[in-house]
Amino acid sequence: MLVVSDAGEAPSSAATTYRVGPFGGLQLRSGPVQTNQLAACWVATAPDGRFAFVSDAHSGTISAMRVSAHGQLSLVDPSGIS
Repeated sequence: MLVVSDAGEAPSSAATTYRVGPFGGLQLRSGPVQTNQLAACWVATAPDGRFAFVSDAHSGTISAMRVSAHGQLSLVDPSGIS
């Protein structure tokens, strides 16, 4: 599963998950899911893959997202973590 930050136009950026297909290429799993921030930049995932953390270069916050077993994203806290 790949989690990708989607820097977008105001008022919000997003994150999207993809799966690498059996013959290559990417298959959309979830998203874009809005972070409610302005400039999604880097993404890190928890070692167990159940959470993704999207940093925001504009506000200096981090958006936490749950990642389901099927790659579905859901925003944990819409205000971001400072």
